[in-house]
Amino acid sequence: MKPNRHKTNKIIECRAKLGATAIVLTLISLLAALFLKKWMDSGSALWAIPFVALIVIFIMYFWPMILMQRVCVENAYVIVSYTIFPSLAFHMSDSLHQIILTADGDYQSYIFRAGPAGVRISPIGYTNGDELDAYLREIIEQDKIRFVRSENNPRLLERKK
Repeated sequence: MKPNRHKTNKIIECRAKLGATAIVLTLISLLAALFLKKWMDSGSALWAIPFVALIVIFIMYFWPMILMQRVCVENAYVIVSYTIFPSLAFHMSDSLHQIILTADGDYQSYIFRAGPAGVRISPIGYTNGDELDAYLREIIEQDKIRFVRSENNPRLLERKK
């Protein structure tokens, strides 16, 4: 591990916000139960189609809860923990690769080159997201990391080499 070259020693723990996901999962479960009952009562295969579709949607919405990503920032190191996958740890300023902007030009997501596929962190989707966003911006300023707009996508900033 590299020595900490940053002025601030912070520890920020963030967990994924899953309130809306829990509500959607509850609604989908109730609808699926209703369609299953209709299917069993009538014996018609037409009730099976919406039931199966709702089960697929349920699995899609349940996937983030299975992953349950947790982000911990400690002294400019990011540790991303998952429930069923191995954790990733990387130095923030060395790994920061791209920034995705909102339509207003504000930062939306940070993309890091870490692990086989990289890591995308959107602070708005986490508890303590505002604190995480402020700390990431502080690290970018302290390390004087430069970004340029992508030629293909105006909402993407790529790290200048």
